[in-house]
Amino acid sequence: MIQLPTLPKHLLFDWGNTVMKDDPLRKDPMYLWPKVAVVPAADHVIPQLAKTHVLSIATNAFPSKAEEIRKALARVNLDACFTHIFSAGDLGVHKQDPGFWKKVTDTLGVPAAEVCMIGDSLEVDILPASRAGLQTVWFLHRDDDAVTMPHYASIRTLRELLTQYQA
Repeated sequence: MIQLPTLPKHLLFDWGNTVMKDDPLRKDPMYLWPKVAVVPAADHVIPQLAKTHVLSIATNAFPSKAEEIRKALARVNLDACFTHIFSAGDLGVHKQDPGFWKKVTDTLGVPAAEVCMIGDSLEVDILPASRAGLQTVWFLHRDDDAVTMPHYASIRTLRELLTQYQA
């Protein structure tokens, strides 16, 4: 396993199961769910990182669009931490499409190499972002993540973003 020397200023977080707990049985927008919850430590780590970094969400979530994602984040008091919400529903392309990352970096106004994607899916978050030139941190928090890929930076808890990368 590798570790990035430092986190760049621009951090992208996957939404479902990286910031907020997802329920795969629900098909309606998360802000309408009776109960929403963050993944462990997100309520502590995200506000801390927001003090020193520009945080954004990058998600394939359907049917949710940016406004609805913000409403769900508001229910757990994290909406103000995120500058941008990049939703496949709004952008018209999924994260697996290089056009998604081009739209993200164009909006941020920085080169891809100065952005880091943090997500729990190798296939949806890490590989496409890496191919597009972004730095990546693979969030291996699920029990089924038994193996790490030695050439990808990874963490087991969000707290590691503070302990491994913050001075």
